[in-house]
Amino acid sequence: MEESRVENVLDAVGAVLERHELVDDARVSVPHHPGRRDLSLFGLSQAPPELAASALREIAALDAIGNVSAEKRGRVGIRLSDLCVGELGEMLESGNDAPVWTGNLASGKQVVADFCDPNATKALHVGHLRNIALGNSIAAILRACGATVITQSQVGDVGRSVGEAMAGYEQYGGGESPFERRQKSDHFVGSCYSSYVRAAADAGVSAEGLASDPALSREDEECDDLATRLIERWHRGDPEAVALWRKIRDWAVEGHEETLARLHVILDRLFFESDFLADIEAVGDRLVETGVAEVTASGAVLFPTGDPSYPQLVLRRPDGHSTQYLRYIGLWDATRSMLSPGDSIQVMGDEWLSLAQSNDMLLGRLAGGGDIHPSNCLVHGMVAVDDQVVKSSLAAPWLADELLDEIAAHPEIDRVSAGDAGLAERLSATTALGMFIADPPGKSLSISREGFFDLAANPCWAMISATLRAWDDQYDGMPDPSASDRDYRFLIAQSQVHRQLVRRSVEELNPVHVARFHGHLCQWFLRTPCTPRLARAMRTVTSSGISSLGLPAPLHGVPAFSQPA
Repeated sequence: MEESRVENVLDAVGAVLERHELVDDARVSVPHHPGRRDLSLFGLSQAPPELAASALREIAALDAIGNVSAEKRGRVGIRLSDLCVGELGEMLESGNDAPVWTGNLASGKQVVADFCDPNATKALHVGHLRNIALGNSIAAILRACGATVITQSQVGDVGRSVGEAMAGYEQYGGGESPFERRQKSDHFVGSCYSSYVRAAADAGVSAEGLASDPALSREDEECDDLATRLIERWHRGDPEAVALWRKIRDWAVEGHEETLARLHVILDRLFFESDFLADIEAVGDRLVETGVAEVTASGAVLFPTGDPSYPQLVLRRPDGHSTQYLRYIGLWDATRSMLSPGDSIQVMGDEWLSLAQSNDMLLGRLAGGGDIHPSNCLVHGMVAVDDQVVKSSLAAPWLADELLDEIAAHPEIDRVSAGDAGLAERLSATTALGMFIADPPGKSLSISREGFFDLAANPCWAMISATLRAWDDQYDGMPDPSASDRDYRFLIAQSQVHRQLVRRSVEELNPVHVARFHGHLCQWFLRTPCTPRLARAMRTVTSSGISSLGLPAPLHGVPAFSQPA
């Protein structure tokens, strides 16, 4: 698509304000409901009168603008020209995504987005889904803006929890395979892991009680048990321990990949911590040698954060084993040459906030003046189900596969899919992912089973419902724009906001702006009497939102706009 095909109206008005140096005083927006104005301009009353008048004259002279009028409280109403409404409407109705195009907002940009980052000890649960949904949507929005994006995930396949999964299989697996147990492979590994952890707790070892740092899940403590002995044997290269480790790791990863496929989430590459052990150990030594980290009398390696609420990160235990903190730092440092030039994003839960805050200090010192990767850390809040925080060590979590199964079996999905299993799967993925991008990432997120089908709570369920309505065959036909149709004008003006909020989501690495905008617009559409022209234009607008957020199209044949082939 050529950049010059159509100019975004809000961009054009914004350019006038910028030329008059009024961007700090004035702002232009689209009303939330249809009315006599298509755009509203606020703040000009604070500007010098002559400058404001000059800007308004230039705005009124734009081809896209019909007229401007002063209103109460310093607001200026702007009405699009009938020609503009007709041209934009004809494009949207015919499936031309030029009015909602964003492909030049980040063209030429190269980005690596790292998310998911599971341990190879259990199945993905709804706590992981927020991380996955955020990372996937941010990657999709960047691609919709013309960026080249590589998605990746770091698999935790070493450390105490892996030893616990191995020990759990030794004690409770019975030498069987997941197939023999008729369990999905990662579910099987997770049951072995949790059985071992529960048994340890019953024996007087609390699931969290040994850890001074809950984020490390007991990795900063030494414990003489079967899990530790198996990991020690694996480190020494014992063939039986290595074979057991590989079997457990591969079963877990295989199951994770099946779940991601159900979600239509693609990871371009996986990094395994086990492939970088030498690099990780070397990084620990370098941090000590440069004075960034310090060695305690016990032999542990600590990084003093300077934050009284979280004074230190345990990088290496007294027995010489690295913790997940050091493995994170070592893996990013080892792969730095693969990432430059360009930006990189690490999506992580807020239990790792202290690591995110120390990211630039630790990796910057290792980079020696070079680019720091990850260049951005997106820290999101924890997920709670019915006010209970989701964490594997606290209780049996709600698994992602269980959630997808429940959504697929819901009466609403059954009704709209009409027995089409493939459609039900896609709708389940969009519905599930949508709930996790509906709120600002920095806040904790509380979900419930009922909320997934609440139009107000889950913007993507509103988008699904609007898509199904708009693509009803009865609304097929040739473009028939009407500038006198109030609802039609409203939708055309709203279509111009998509680009603005995509830009904002890229700047803030936050998909909630795009998700909420389209969710609210779709709720309006579902409340509004539908005409063929309105439905046809809505098809393109909604499809641009769905594809920009990286969600599977709700229907066969619905185009995925703004995404590269």
